[in-house]
Amino acid sequence: NNIFRVRQPFRFVEPCQTQTIKIFLKSETKPEKNRHFFAFYHKTCTAEDVKKQPRQIWKSDAKPDGIIRLLAVFKDCSTV
Repeated sequence: NNIFRVRQPFRFVEPCQTQTIKIFLKSETKPEKNRHFFAFYHKTCTAEDVKKQPRQIWKSDAKPDGIIRLLAVFKDCSTV
């Protein structure tokens, strides 16, 4: 949380669909290469779950069905 900010941190995604996740770098300096990754926790929801807000599903005792980890790659956009 000190380096990155994620918008929207919780959301529902229908099967076979995609969603855009915005990740903002909060740090003034570019983080060290190949040392950071983003972990996406996911779980299958029921029709009743979808009627709730996503944050209600991810309570502190919630267990994910899986985790997808993606390596963070940083580019210097000021030279583009």
